[in-house]
Amino acid sequence: MKNKKRFAIPLICIAAALCLIILITVFATPLSYYICEMRFADKYTDVDTSQVDVFYTAKKCGKIMNLVYKINPSDRNLEVLQSIYSPKMCIYGMYYGQEVPKDYKEKCVYYSKIMYDTPYNEKTMTTVVPVVPDVQKQWKIANGIEYATALYILGDTAESRNTAEEVISLIDDDTFVMALTIKDYFYYVYATTTDETLKAWVLDKENILTEKGRENEKFGAYFRNHDKPYTNPDLDTYIKGPLPEDMAAQ
Repeated sequence: MKNKKRFAIPLICIAAALCLIILITVFATPLSYYICEMRFADKYTDVDTSQVDVFYTAKKCGKIMNLVYKINPSDRNLEVLQSIYSPKMCIYGMYYGQEVPKDYKEKCVYYSKIMYDTPYNEKTMTTVVPVVPDVQKQWKIANGIEYATALYILGDTAESRNTAEEVISLIDDDTFVMALTIKDYFYYVYATTTDETLKAWVLDKENILTEKGRENEKFGAYFRNHDKPYTNPDLDTYIKGPLPEDMAAQ
């Protein structure tokens, strides 16, 4: 009987410790992301943007947050991971010749796809453009652009185009303002590809969106006053400076 008690106490202590570790990992660890973000802001205040380590947060707390998400795949943790593994950060980092962390591009695709496939939840997610009436569609469009960009960076051009086509098909009068977010994807693809067919596809889609905008009463004035803002044969001028060769999708 004494032997059973002797073993029971250590087992209880171990179980309690494991529970504590899990609780800390699930609920407290996400704070590491915000701490890293604050440290990032503090470290790179008033520093030349070309010297900023855009992958700082991913290096500091990416592994921890990946573990947290496996234990607790909540919407909140998913949004944090999408912020850590962002196609925009990837583009910026590659532009300045920074070494992309291992599997960073793959994680950009992985988490942006989950976001794209996840319905909007007003209790746990952040609305991107509150003025758009159809929030679910807005959410799908915004995350679809992220996913399409991540696919293109990884080199899956065909799937990137398919996703972009799906996103464009969702744009209507109520969500047309979201078309303005697609320009960054178009500009990046146009500026980094050597495929003339792909460039022609970009210009064609931009023309369609521009004309759609002219027919839209809410945004028609904007397009008439900006002389077809999407259609620009020199889209590569939107990417400042020379493009490193490794920025072009394979």
